[in-house]
Amino acid sequence: MEGAGSPAEINLREGVIANMGFAEAVNCPVILIADIDRGGVFAHIVSTLALLFESERARVAGFVINRFRGDIALLQSGLDWLEAETGKPVIGVLPYLHDLHIEAEDAMPDTSAPILPHTWS
Repeated sequence: MEGAGSPAEINLREGVIANMGFAEAVNCPVILIADIDRGGVFAHIVSTLALLFESERARVAGFVINRFRGDIALLQSGLDWLEAETGKPVIGVLPYLHDLHIEAEDAMPDTSAPILPHTWS
């Protein structure tokens, strides 16, 4: 399952079906994925955990850092700090892949390209 937006949408908690409410309802663990590309990844993770209810926080099994560029050795001290600060593991660090084009989930389709009929074989 995948969340929508932040797991700590505190203004949308009541009655929302996505994110932590759903994870709680079906009793599943959560992996928090955070984007490092624009900076502030450690603040993002720690503040997100702070905004979760205790039961939700306990459900977070670990973290994945997404869109990392550069030398992982330069990031290691931050990863070590994050694990010590939160008591949760960094499960992985995913690289930023240049020239990878994936349509945004919430984007409007590109209507400039012709729609070709599909042939079934």
